[in-house]
Amino acid sequence: MSTKTGKASIKTESESEAFAAKIQICWQDDIVAIQGFKKEWDRVLSKLSLYPSPNVANI
Repeated sequence: MSTKTGKASIKTESESEAFAAKIQICWQDDIVAIQGFKKEWDRVLSKLSLYPSPNVANI
Protein backbone atom coordinates (compact mmCIF):
# COMPACT_ATOMS: atom_id res chain seq x y z
CA MET A 1 0.00 0.00 0.00
CA SER A 2 1.41 3.38 -0.96
CA THR A 3 1.45 6.37 1.37
CA LYS A 4 -1.10 8.14 -0.80
CA THR A 5 -3.52 5.22 -0.63
CA GLY A 6 -2.89 4.88 3.10
CA LYS A 7 -3.83 8.51 3.72
CA ALA A 8 -6.94 8.15 1.59
CA SER A 9 -8.05 5.04 3.45
CA ILE A 10 -7.46 6.71 6.82
CA LYS A 11 -9.56 9.68 5.75
CA THR A 12 -12.28 7.40 4.42
CA GLU A 13 -12.20 5.33 7.59
CA SER A 14 -12.64 8.37 9.82
CA GLU A 15 -15.46 9.61 7.60
CA SER A 16 -17.07 6.17 7.81
CA GLU A 17 -16.79 6.21 11.60
CA ALA A 18 -18.39 9.65 11.77
CA PHE A 19 -21.17 8.48 9.45
CA ALA A 20 -21.68 5.30 11.49
CA ALA A 21 -21.86 7.37 14.68
CA LYS A 22 -24.56 9.57 13.13
CA ILE A 23 -26.53 6.52 12.05
CA GLN A 24 -26.19 4.99 15.52
CA ILE A 25 -27.48 8.18 17.18
CA CYS A 26 -30.43 8.34 14.77
CA TRP A 27 -31.12 4.65 15.31
CA GLN A 28 -31.11 5.14 19.10
CA ASP A 29 -33.57 8.02 18.69
CA ASP A 30 -35.78 5.77 16.54
CA ILE A 31 -35.70 3.03 19.16
CA VAL A 32 -36.71 5.50 21.88
CA ALA A 33 -39.50 6.84 19.66
CA ILE A 34 -40.71 3.33 18.86
CA GLN A 35 -40.70 2.35 22.54
CA GLY A 36 -42.59 5.53 23.39
CA PHE A 37 -45.12 4.82 20.65
CA LYS A 38 -45.54 1.25 21.85
CA LYS A 39 -46.20 2.42 25.41
CA GLU A 40 -48.75 4.93 24.15
CA TRP A 41 -50.37 2.32 21.90
CA ASP A 42 -50.55 -0.19 24.77
CA ARG A 43 -52.21 2.50 26.89
CA VAL A 44 -54.74 3.26 24.15
CA LEU A 45 -55.50 -0.42 23.65
CA SER A 46 -56.01 -0.95 27.36
CA LYS A 47 -58.43 2.00 27.44
CA LEU A 48 -60.32 0.61 24.46
CA SER A 49 -60.61 -2.79 26.10
CA LEU A 50 -61.89 -1.14 29.29
CA TYR A 51 -64.42 0.98 27.44
CA PRO A 52 -65.64 -0.90 24.36
CA SER A 53 -67.60 1.28 21.99
CA PRO A 54 -69.05 0.99 18.47
CA ASN A 55 -66.86 3.93 17.36
CA VAL A 56 -63.53 2.17 17.96
CA ALA A 57 -62.90 1.98 14.20
CA ASN A 58 -63.11 5.79 13.92
CA ILE A 59 -60.34 6.44 16.43
